[in-house]
Amino acid sequence: MHRHLTPRALKRAQWFSDLTLALVEAEKLLAILELDGGFPAETVRLRVRVQAVRFELELLNRVALGEGRIVGPAWPAARGAEA
Repeated sequence: MHRHLTPRALKRAQWFSDLTLALVEAEKLLAILELDGGFPAETVRLRVRVQAVRFELELLNRVALGEGRIVGPAWPAARGAEA
């Protein structure tokens, strides 16, 4: 079965994708900060905030309880970030 994607749904999927890419970049910067070790307290606070945003996106990505995801089975950029 094919679902018709409305312009709003397409914009929302693009927003999710853009925000996911921004989170990947934030996680890369956090890794640099952690290696540097110059601002440990600030780095921990920033990591918690980035994780909170990722969690909130995961909640927003649910169409309805028990249903599929808006973007798909996995975040497209998240797979590339693990490599």
